[in-house]
Amino acid sequence: MRTFEKLRREYYWPRMYRDVELHVQQCIDCSSAKGRPTNPGPSPGNVLPERPFQDSFTGYVLAKAMQDTSALAVAQAYDSTVFQRYGASSIIKTTGKTPCTD
Repeated sequence: MRTFEKLRREYYWPRMYRDVELHVQQCIDCSSAKGRPTNPGPSPGNVLPERPFQDSFTGYVLAKAMQDTSALAVAQAYDSTVFQRYGASSIIKTTGKTPCTD
């Protein structure tokens, strides 16, 4: 039961499961709430990976500390950090901001 699973992360009391189950059975809002999807699995709108290393959702970041941010230095860093390990990227995202100079 989802309500119990959420509660037990933070709370505990004796006969907790029974109490939560009773509450959910008697709760009008709980009984009218949408249940689990009838057809579990990936939705038609999900993006499926096409390559061995493709992260479309978690925001996984590869970073390399660099003093020189010229085009040649960035290309060499990309080659050693990404290309030689995973192959060519189909998309490269950047903030477009100027580098930090501390």
